[in-house]
Amino acid sequence: MMILTRPSLHYKESLLEYKNTFIERKESIAGGSFLRDFDTVEEWLDFIQQLEHIETTPKHLVSALAFILVDTTSEKVIGMCDLRLSLAIPYLKEFGGHVGYSIHPDYRKNGYGKLQLHLLLKEAKKVGFEKVLVTCDEENRASAKIIESNNGVLEKVVFDEEGNGYKRYWINL
Repeated sequence: MMILTRPSLHYKESLLEYKNTFIERKESIAGGSFLRDFDTVEEWLDFIQQLEHIETTPKHLVSALAFILVDTTSEKVIGMCDLRLSLAIPYLKEFGGHVGYSIHPDYRKNGYGKLQLHLLLKEAKKVGFEKVLVTCDEENRASAKIIESNNGVLEKVVFDEEGNGYKRYWINL
């Protein structure tokens, strides 16, 4: 069974394995709340707790809630996602959206991304969202499919200064 839960020390080894797999494959961890930037899981857990409250969130970021998708049988972290509680940063308002997510490379193409986003949308509704902005790279068909399967409605495609395209979807909750 899969559950969406908050990260904790209970999942320390699996979080490290998740992080290291992305590092080895030279991939970024979308929705990982900067996990790659921390030397220890403990430091990262402290950081994501700071992000939960506007008064402790670093000024260059927005408050956010971090979650992990866990296989309860193996207690393995299958995915990570975060819910940004505002779009106060221009980049998020235009390109990043409210949601970031990733699935462990070994578990992709099994429907876990669709499930993880579905469960995160329930969390968004619990904290008062009526709709969320979810974006993906224009070329990322897998992510677009995940968003569309969760009732994402394409608003438009926008381009950054380097010419990279981002699909902007709105999901009503």
